[in-house]
Amino acid sequence: MPSHHIASQRVHPYIAMYGIEDGAMAKIELSDRFISNLKPQEIAVDFFDSKTRGLNLRITPRGVKAWSVVFTSPKDGKRARLSLGSYPATPLAKARALATEARGHAEAGVDPRTLDKPAGAGPMTVSELAESYLEKHASKLRSRDEVARKLRSDILPVIGGMPIADLHRRDVHRVLDPIKERGSPASARKVFTELRSMFNWAIARGLLDHNPAAAMQEDDAGKPRERFLEDHEIAALWPALDTLKRPVALALKLALATGQRIGEVCGMTESELDLAKAVWLIPAERSKNAEAHAVPLSGMALELIEEARRTAINGRLINKTPGTIAQALHYAHAHNKLPVKDFVAHDLRRTTCSHLAMLGFPPLTIGAVVNHKQVTKRGITLSTYIQYDYAKEKREALDLWADRLAAIIGGDAAKVLTLRKDAAMGA
Repeated sequence: MPSHHIASQRVHPYIAMYGIEDGAMAKIELSDRFISNLKPQEIAVDFFDSKTRGLNLRITPRGVKAWSVVFTSPKDGKRARLSLGSYPATPLAKARALATEARGHAEAGVDPRTLDKPAGAGPMTVSELAESYLEKHASKLRSRDEVARKLRSDILPVIGGMPIADLHRRDVHRVLDPIKERGSPASARKVFTELRSMFNWAIARGLLDHNPAAAMQEDDAGKPRERFLEDHEIAALWPALDTLKRPVALALKLALATGQRIGEVCGMTESELDLAKAVWLIPAERSKNAEAHAVPLSGMALELIEEARRTAINGRLINKTPGTIAQALHYAHAHNKLPVKDFVAHDLRRTTCSHLAMLGFPPLTIGAVVNHKQVTKRGITLSTYIQYDYAKEKREALDLWADRLAAIIGGDAAKVLTLRKDAAMGA
């Protein structure tokens, strides 16, 4: 049986049938028919060509099919990657030829990323521009690692395969919208700034005639979201989350039950849990504000954690990344798999805060629950004279929120709100 047919049995529908996880990859002999039939799924999947060493095809959840070649850099001996364009603009035969040529340069001691685009290789793509920008400009910057991360994680998966001559302002928005949707307006602004800088550099070198981001303002990159879920939305969403992959559903439910960031939930490990005391200690190195944070665990949170522990991998309970959660939600929204529209994972944290406020908890307590030091340590009095961890108030708040959340799901939310509001204020 041909190798590509065997691979298609394993992978098509590869994710639904075999549950390929983050960083999924398969090694097969690629064919135009196989590539043409690939459909976007919830996560990005890499296919390495068994016929051409190092040649890789990645299909993203948005349907982009991007070529790259993996090689050992002659500069530092580390694994490196060079973008080769997208399919079908760069067909399979051309991608194989470019990959072979690039590896030949590497084996001869020349890093192919430093070379100009070969004649006849087709129009320059955003991926190729980015590699040139990183090598010839950003490598001299103190922020070079951060610049490379933004380009490769937020920009290239979306528009990397596009010819730079075809870029339009709408393509900049295609990059920024998913970042804003995951509740990261500050990151969206930084990515926008990096895009604009890269395009200006390309203009200066004669690679680009105009900057598609020039007419945009930095404020266009995003403003803080205000979305939170109402009672009826929570009631509809909670059971519907069970239609998603179980780790994704558990991560989203835990984010709502605890009010913590989705990245912190995804990184939860056995070592961070004190189940005897029902506390989850998020270490400083995993906290956004670099402050260790103790999260009291309600009965609801403990039940979700116990389920996640049964499938833990190397002590990590969820074993997903925030990007994977965002991709899964984007896919679910695009295919109408959820009854609640226009929400991202970070909106669940805002939902918890908003409902705690409705229950009557003061801002200091809510800030302590979600580890917002700008609330709990703002000003000389709070930061210097009040050395208190609000552990008792945090537990009361999260226990009460769990009761209310259970009531919302069960249809008794109004009764719980009425009975508990005075208790939440300590009356």
